[in-house]
Amino acid sequence: MKQSVMKKMTVFFIAISMLSVSFLGTASASTAPASAPIRNIMNGNFETGDFTFWTVTGNAFSVVSDTNWGWGGDFNQKGKYHVWGYKNAGDAGTGTLQSKGFTIWGGKYIDFLISGGNDLDNLYVALVDGTNGQILAKATGNNDESYRRVIFDVTPFQYKSVYFKIVDNSTTPWGHINVDDIHTTADTPFSDSYSTLPNHDFEDGNLNGWIVNSGNAFSAEDVTSDSTYWDGQPFNQSGTYHLWSYKVGGDADTGVMQSNFFRIGGQGKIDFLISGGNDINNEYVALVRGSDGKELFKATGSNSEQYTRVSWDASVYGGDYVYVKIVDKATGDWGHINLDDLNVQAVNYSVKNDITPPTAPTNLVVTNRTSTSVTVSWTASTDNIGVTGYNFKNNGSSTPTYSTETSRTFNGMSPGGTYNISVSAIDAAGNESADSNTVVVQN
Repeated sequence: MKQSVMKKMTVFFIAISMLSVSFLGTASASTAPASAPIRNIMNGNFETGDFTFWTVTGNAFSVVSDTNWGWGGDFNQKGKYHVWGYKNAGDAGTGTLQSKGFTIWGGKYIDFLISGGNDLDNLYVALVDGTNGQILAKATGNNDESYRRVIFDVTPFQYKSVYFKIVDNSTTPWGHINVDDIHTTADTPFSDSYSTLPNHDFEDGNLNGWIVNSGNAFSAEDVTSDSTYWDGQPFNQSGTYHLWSYKVGGDADTGVMQSNFFRIGGQGKIDFLISGGNDINNEYVALVRGSDGKELFKATGSNSEQYTRVSWDASVYGGDYVYVKIVDKATGDWGHINLDDLNVQAVNYSVKNDITPPTAPTNLVVTNRTSTSVTVSWTASTDNIGVTGYNFKNNGSSTPTYSTETSRTFNGMSPGGTYNISVSAIDAAGNESADSNTVVVQN
C-alpha cells in the first residue's frame, strides 16, 4: 500500500523562504538487495573536470573551474570543478544531465549544492526513481549564483534504485541552474548523529580543549563564574562558567585562541554566545577552514558585556575540517571579546587515519634583527585537513608550537653567533612537512 509523502519529509537548507524544494514521490515497500548495490553517485562532485558518468542533452551545462561569476561574488563551490549552467550558452541554453544509477541503502540524507534561477517547474535538480522515472524530490535555485546546500531526507525511499537529473527548460532571465558536490547516503557528512567539542561551554572552569596560539588575552584565569559585571549588570551566560577576556588583563591584552579541529556534520549548524567589543577586523570569533585558513564566518561583539547568541548555517561547507578561532588584536576601549556555549555539529572521526603531510612553508625571510634576536616570516603551508602549528628549527634544535601565525621571533641570540633557521608545518594528525628554505643569520 502506498503512502503519499508529498511535502511531508524533513528538508534542511539555507534561505528556506526562497529556495524551493518539493517532494513529489510516493514511498512504496522496498526490500534490501540480495547483494551489495552501488551506493555512491559516480562523479557527483565533477572533479574529473568533465561529464564522465553523466548523460548530457542540449547545451545548457558546462563543467568549469571558475570561482566567481565575473560581476560580483564567489560561487563557493566544493573543490575545483562545478557545473555552471550560464557559462557557455547563458540563459538561452536548455538541456538535461542524468547521473548513473545508485541505490539508497542505509543512512537518512542525500545532499548537494545548488544555485542559479528560481523556477521549480523548469529549473531544478531532481532525485528520480530508477524503475519508473517518477521524481521523488526536487529543488531549484534562489536567483543567486552563490551555492546553498540542500539536504533531502530519503528515509521513505530505502533500497530504491535512483538517479539524479538536472533540468534546464528555461530561457528567461535567470534561466539556468548550477550544481556541485552531490552526496548520497553512503558518503554524506550529514546525519542526526553528531558530537560537539570538549569543554565547548567552558564548564570545566578552564581552557581544556582549547589552544592558545599567541598573546595573553585568553587564559584559564579569564574563565570565570562571575554572573555580573561592573555595576551589577548580568552577563547572561549559559551555565556557570564563561570566557570573559577582560577579567585578568583588561583591554590591553591581545592574543589568538582556537578550538580543536572538527568536521562539519549534523545539518551544519553552529551557534554561540558572544559579547565584548565591536570591531569585526580586530576582535571577533571566526569559523576557519583548516585546509587553507580561510575565515568562512565572522562575528564581533556590540560594545556590551551582555551575551547575545549568534547562529551560522555552515551546511555549504559540510564535510570540511574546520576550527573556531577567537581573535583579540584591539587595545583601546572595549578592546576585548568574550565567548560562551559554543555548539557545533561535528562528525565523529579520527584524524589518525590522515597520512598526508602539509606542504612545506615557503619564502622564509628575515624581517627584523637585533644584536640578540631575529624575526622571520614565511608563506603559510596548506593541508588536506588543516595546519595546526609549526616546528621551528634553529641550529638543529626544534621547538614545535600550536601557533598558526606565520612569523616568529628568536630571542637570546649571542652577538657574533651564526644561526641556521628553518620551519616545517604540522597537521592535526601529527604529520610533519618538509622543511622550508633555510636562512643563515650572523649576528
